[in-house]
Amino acid sequence: MSEGPNDSNRPMRRQSSTMDATPRGGRIAPWWGRPAPVLAVLVVVSIAIGFYFHESWGRPAVATLLAGALLPSMIAVLAVHELGHVASGLAAGYRFLALIVGPFAVSKTTRGWRVEANPSWSLVGGIAVLVPRHEGLPSRTAAAALLAGGPIASILLSIVGFTLH
Repeated sequence: MSEGPNDSNRPMRRQSSTMDATPRGGRIAPWWGRPAPVLAVLVVVSIAIGFYFHESWGRPAVATLLAGALLPSMIAVLAVHELGHVASGLAAGYRFLALIVGPFAVSKTTRGWRVEANPSWSLVGGIAVLVPRHEGLPSRTAAAALLAGGPIASILLSIVGFTLH
């Protein structure tokens, strides 16, 4: 005979705090389930690959440096893109809430700024969260400015990169 969902023989689930919650409400993922440690491991592996193939690439130090710099430079390019959205959104009258780039998350809370590790693989590429300062929908011009800021920043970065090359 079943006693139902409040069966006294079942172990009680621990109440989770906001500090150990994930975006889906579960427990904290093991290190391989969080972006920051996995990306750090990928940097180390890419350095090892550069060191292993250094003879076929010509210069050992350059090959290792290039392989190790690949992932951090990708994160930097994503950061420029997302900061373009933030800059154009702030100029168009939006209010900043959060920015996630790769393994990093920055948010504005009532107590100030909060910098933490990004807990979600679904947001590892990047996201800028801005909301209109006033009630209602923003104007089309303001929305277009917010959306165009990221690609414009990316284009400007590529122009700078090609100019310096």
